[in-house]
Amino acid sequence: MKIITLEVLLWINHMQSVEFAFVGISLIMGGFYLPIDHSYMQVELVCYWTTSIRRMFVVCGIVLILAGAFGAFWYRRHIEFIYLTQMLFIVLGIIFTIVLALFITYNCHIEKAKRRVEYLWLETENDRNAFFMMQQHLKCCGKSGPEDYIDKEQFPVCHKNFNAEDIKFTKGCIEAAEDFYNKKVMFTIVAMVAMIVDELSFCNATTTKMTQMKLNC
Repeated sequence: MKIITLEVLLWINHMQSVEFAFVGISLIMGGFYLPIDHSYMQVELVCYWTTSIRRMFVVCGIVLILAGAFGAFWYRRHIEFIYLTQMLFIVLGIIFTIVLALFITYNCHIEKAKRRVEYLWLETENDRNAFFMMQQHLKCCGKSGPEDYIDKEQFPVCHKNFNAEDIKFTKGCIEAAEDFYNKKVMFTIVAMVAMIVDELSFCNATTTKMTQMKLNC
């Protein structure tokens, strides 16, 4: 029974090491490449996407990769120093994940989105392209809805890709920005909490296995 338990714990440890590496790489890619992705305008709409947040994504990703790497290494070589180093990186991963969640919570505001929509709408007299592009990204039409464009625009500005034969957006951009905030930002925060739970379970599985190995010696 002890052998089976140890094998199961080893398997969990190994799989979580791979998972940590995958999540770490995803965070690093998010920190580096999100500013040039198509979703950047949506993120910029509700968040102050500062250099500090991008760096925190990268740092958190690196820490998780190291935690996973040391976990995989310890999976092969059961050396206490490697175990302690892995625990250190897991603890750091939990800390950085909490800090990252706080950064996102602090820097993302629905009120910012509303102000941004209002500003871009007022600026349509000088520069309409920014608002039109936001409509394409958020799949919205006008500040409050299609009625904002009555007697103002002749071409299909509220259609996908500005094509009159394509889908027409009917939701106002303020409402669309609120929906984006509620779905995407809150999902990100929930994902961070899930990461913390996963990190704690990784720590628990590794510690349990280490304890059982000592008892078997």
